Parts: sequence; structure tokens; C-alpha cells
Amino acid sequence: MAKLSQVQLTPLTIKCIDPAGAGEVRAMFNPKEIQITKKVPWQKQKGSKGDMPDLEFSEAEAETAQVELFFDTYEERKDVYETYVKGLRAMCLIPAGATGKNKRPPQVMLIWGDKKYLNFKGVITNLAVKYTMFLPDGTPVRATATVSLQAAAKVKAKVPPPRPRNPNPPAGPSGPGGPGGTGGTGGP
Repeated sequence: MAKLSQVQLTPLTIKCIDPAGAGEVRAMFNPKEIQITKKVPWQKQKGSKGDMPDLEFSEAEAETAQVELFFDTYEERKDVYETYVKGLRAMCLIPAGATGKNKRPPQVMLIWGDKKYLNFKGVITNLAVKYTMFLPDGTPVRATATVSLQAAAKVKAKVPPPRPRNPNPPAGPSGPGGPGGTGGTGGP
């Protein structure tokens, strides 16, 4: 049996997978728990009465996951936001220059070791960060981040349909009667 000092700890990692290579955050300390929730929606059938109603399965819902991560940069005197939180926050924002169906926050994968049932592919739906220790100048050096995710096989942005072009735009200030137009008192 291996001694505890010989065991290699595998850090939990959240990494961007679409777009690939857009970043990753490794947990400084592995979480004490991961909560994975799977809702199974059932509807009471019409006309069903009593304490044991007839139920009908309506539709599947995506799994959700929640994990709390702890970050501490006090010993190094580094800004915990710049070192860890900024990367998580970037996974909640639309990347600069993204267009069309890619104008959305990235799809991510939560990975922890080789346990496939703990790996979670989806999107971050909520990020709550609590800063709990600061240097005398106000620099945050300790934070707890609660990350909520929703499972998703594929992700895309809702792209509005293109605006139809109007071949006859309405007359504006430079049209008849406006400044620079003909007639009226709009110009000198």
C-alpha cells in the first residue's frame, strides 16, 4: 500500500473545450464535494386523484453540477483574482471578437482524475465568488468560488435573423425641408 506522502494528487480542472484552448483553471485545493443533480420531471395526469396519482413522464432535463473551490494566495502575496478567479470569470463571458453562433461564453469540461462519472461537460450558469482575506492595501488573497454548471452536448448563441434592407429609407434631416435639402427653411 502506498504511503500518503507518495500519493500524487490530481487537481480538479475546469477547461474550455469550445472554443478549444481558451483557457483552464486548476483548483488550488481539491473540493470536499461535488453535487450533481438530475431532475426527472413527472406530471400528474388530468383527472388523477388521491394520494397515489397517475403520473406521466414529460421530458428529460439536463443534469446540473455544483462545486465549491477554495483559493489562497496569502503566502505568495499574489492577487487571488488575477491568479485564479479571473480565469473562471472569463469562462462566463463572451470572448472578445466572437461572432455569430460563437458569440457566447465557452463550453467547459470539469475534469477530476479518471472517474468519468465525475467529469462534466456543459456551461457555467452561475459563478459566485466570496473574497475572505485581504492584504493591507486591499488586494484579495483568499477566495471561495461556487461554480454551477449545466450539462450540454453542444452549445451555440442565438443569432438574430438579418435585418431586411429597406430600398426606400424615410426622408431624414437632409431630405426635403431639412438642412441641405431643397425647399423649406432648414438651410441658409
